[in-house]
Amino acid sequence: MEAPGKHGVLSPELYAQAEARFKQTISSFQETAMMTLRESFAELVGHMVERLSDPTKKFKDTLVGNIRAFMDDFNNLNITDDGALQELVERAKGILSGDLTAQNLRDNNDLRQNVAKQMENVQSIVLNSLVDRPGRKLRIAA
Repeated sequence: MEAPGKHGVLSPELYAQAEARFKQTISSFQETAMMTLRESFAELVGHMVERLSDPTKKFKDTLVGNIRAFMDDFNNLNITDDGALQELVERAKGILSGDLTAQNLRDNNDLRQNVAKQMENVQSIVLNSLVDRPGRKLRIAA
């Protein structure tokens, strides 16, 4: 492979501009991927907190199943190596570890409230991580 501008296809200046645009596009995609993963986790955790915090609210087995499925797939989904989210997912795994089931949560109100409180802490951290992120900058090519 030859250096840019050697055969007149692209001048070094045009090559540098195209490379900068490409890097910006990749950075934007990475930011979007990270934010999408964080938002998905926040929704799952938020739904669990909402359902478990109010003893009058009913919930299905999928309440626990859906968040476990997300956590099981997280390493494959975490294409940006988001360490902060990885820590939160590990914390949530710890909270939901063992033979905790939706039925256990239905049958044991103390367990239900304990899990709700712990997951509320996780929710608070993940929501703060969404607020602290800069907004996306969109540029429309002329």
